[in-house]
Amino acid sequence: MVQIIDPLSQQMMYNQVYTICPYTADWLNSIQPNTKFIAMPYPHNLKYDVYDMDKIEKRYDVAYCGLIHSDEIASYIKAVQPYEYFFSTIKHYNRNTSVNNLATHNNIPNTEKWDILSTSRSSIIQNNLYLSEEQISAVKRLPRWNENRAFSHVDSGLLPQLKSRTVEAAICKSLMVVKKDPWNVIEYWFEPNKDFIYFENPKDLSDKVKDIKNNWEDYIPLVESAYQKVKTKYNTKYIFEQIKNRKEIE
Repeated sequence: MVQIIDPLSQQMMYNQVYTICPYTADWLNSIQPNTKFIAMPYPHNLKYDVYDMDKIEKRYDVAYCGLIHSDEIASYIKAVQPYEYFFSTIKHYNRNTSVNNLATHNNIPNTEKWDILSTSRSSIIQNNLYLSEEQISAVKRLPRWNENRAFSHVDSGLLPQLKSRTVEAAICKSLMVVKKDPWNVIEYWFEPNKDFIYFENPKDLSDKVKDIKNNWEDYIPLVESAYQKVKTKYNTKYIFEQIKNRKEIE
């Protein structure tokens, strides 16, 4: 039996721990050599596969679903204003409120969000977490924090994260247009130019949204590839079965 030790209390807690952060899994396995932390993709519940047996008309060019916590994220919304866009957020949680007036939907249920997201050709994906000074200090209080690759840019207030918006876009057949960052954690589960495409800056984002709009048929193979990955593996049914049967999560 593999024992898991809490790094702070040094007490045994669980036999195995699953995390969507591959960097934290590597870090904890290195500082606790007798334990087992396992990275896994963000699981989607296939009960909410809006494309199951359906063909849905695309009415939006681009979508962004999420909070606005920095000027950088706000710049993406501004860049796609000329297009038919879907922007769902929760206004009172946004630390940056400069684009609240551009939101098409505010604080809607996930099921409604997915229904609308499925009508968008593309989705803006950013996988960075923006930290406050207090949060930066909290990271540096962790034992051996600097050995975790996720903390390599902590002094600039940046961490990687893998939000649900990745698998949500994929299962809704909305092409993931992903902001390239220092980690590109999405590549653990999806392949660039096969399942998604990158953008470098707001101008590049705007150009890519335009090309997707004008040449949608060219991008459908990427959309279908990402969809099939969630449909077959990145979902609660597959992942729970693998855990139950003590099999590797691919």
